[in-house]
Amino acid sequence: MSPVFDPFGYTPTELAIIGLILLVSGVVGSILVGIFVDRTAWYKRTMLSLGTMVLITSLLVLLGLQFFSQNKGLMIGCFALLGLFAIGYVPLSFSYGAEMTFPLQPALVNGTLTLLGSFTAFLLSLLASFIIKEGEDDD
Repeated sequence: MSPVFDPFGYTPTELAIIGLILLVSGVVGSILVGIFVDRTAWYKRTMLSLGTMVLITSLLVLLGLQFFSQNKGLMIGCFALLGLFAIGYVPLSFSYGAEMTFPLQPALVNGTLTLLGSFTAFLLSLLASFIIKEGEDDD
């Protein structure tokens, strides 16, 4: 995270605090989303709502970095909201996948989704390394 936030004047200690806040708010968000979905069974509505909130808070973080990067409290609050919504989206996706493929075992569905996610991440990292390697020789 340090190379991304260096132009905005964040120290490594502040970046560690932001990472910790993202992690803690994400755990809280995952628990709250799990409780809400267990009580209401509104998987698709919750996914659409969380997806919208992730987009809005990502926009808030970008705008905050652009215009209010010196206001550390505001930025930490924006990152806490982003962690609350974005990290809570992942377990919701797994439980929705298990719900959609009901006769199959949830462990099989979760394993398949994890495998596909890891494979996609692998392909994206290969593409990024190819783009970076090609960019070194550009004039």
